[in-house]
Amino acid sequence: MKIPCSSFENSFFYIGPGKDFEPLLRFSHLCTNYFFPNLYLSKEEILDYAERFFKDHQDFLEVVSCDIEDDFSEEICFDLHPSYRQHLAAIQFMEHHHRNYRQSFAPAMNEPPWMIHYTLKRKGVDRIIHLYYFTSEGLAAYVALSHNGRYTPRVFCTVETKVLERGTDIVEKMFRQLNSYPMCWIKGYEPDHYGYMSAACFRDYMYPLKTGSIYTELGSDFIFRWEAEGSFVGVEQELDKKSRRFCKAFIRKETAEDISQMTYREYADHGMMVRGSLMHIIRKMHEPDENAMVVLSRNLSRFEQHLPSSVSCVYWEDLMLDYDSDNFLSQYNDLGGGIEKSKYSMGASLYRLDQYLKEQVKDQPDKVFFIPFGLEDEGVVLTDWLSRKKEGPAFIAAVHRPLDLVEEKNKF
Repeated sequence: MKIPCSSFENSFFYIGPGKDFEPLLRFSHLCTNYFFPNLYLSKEEILDYAERFFKDHQDFLEVVSCDIEDDFSEEICFDLHPSYRQHLAAIQFMEHHHRNYRQSFAPAMNEPPWMIHYTLKRKGVDRIIHLYYFTSEGLAAYVALSHNGRYTPRVFCTVETKVLERGTDIVEKMFRQLNSYPMCWIKGYEPDHYGYMSAACFRDYMYPLKTGSIYTELGSDFIFRWEAEGSFVGVEQELDKKSRRFCKAFIRKETAEDISQMTYREYADHGMMVRGSLMHIIRKMHEPDENAMVVLSRNLSRFEQHLPSSVSCVYWEDLMLDYDSDNFLSQYNDLGGGIEKSKYSMGASLYRLDQYLKEQVKDQPDKVFFIPFGLEDEGVVLTDWLSRKKEGPAFIAAVHRPLDLVEEKNKF
């Protein structure tokens, strides 16, 4: 059965993902279908990596089914436009890079084509998602699957391609020619070995974390770095080495303005989400005679010195050192559709905060300001937790970037 063209609408499209399945843990609130076109990796390599990844993340993801298409072709497996070959021939956005780009992929022309389709359950938020990993060149696949721009993925991703996210304007030209603009573009790089690079080379590798001519606004940071298998920044590629990548999501100005007009859903007086920087929210909502607490990651420890004297500071990383996962499961098994047993889940961090306030804080604060600590697609867990707060301190979740918890806004 062909994958319908409508599946590409609002999907996650990742060019050259390699051995990086991090998006499956982070974007189920925005995307159901994940399209991963890739070259130079065999079917066996991806199956082997997938088996290890899903085992390591079994508290987050459950494999429902795995289907393999050995005689893969885009014409057979995807519902392509009848004129898709003409669409590909009319590509103009690579006019200055066409020869070099084609030559870089020439060795892959004789690779056997295949596709792996995983149906997965994102545990903890109870969502079904689909991963389509297949052999194809990414830009050509985008043109073909989008029906020349008619169907647009919600998230477009390029991490460590060494070309597309580094100011070549190839991607921007493609978006303009197709009049196809995903809601956000995720760009990133791998920082390993940079201590051996010149300052000029380091600036080049930092380029992915800059805004561009179309995606001019920073939409989201990521609390936890993306982890992939394979290091590609050294002189020699280390295919078995684990790499940690810095990534950011960028959005257009129009998207940022639309999101700013939306409001978060309202809860009881004891729980709320507020858009803005943590320090701005504290200055606005904290009264001098109130006893307050701030909970944040150690990555933001610089804020502690600027807090009022009546505000104490606690770090999520310290709370999680005493995390009892078995007790957590028994206490919170009904929260968010069944919470996964992981130190990095939203449910686990909120459970520890409740536990800490109950067992280790003698004088309960009037307000608890906090930056949510969990994976990006777990907003439903936070909102469910906030809605249960009927007494005790008022909990104020500081939401800094436009895309943070955006699915919990009205009219999204």
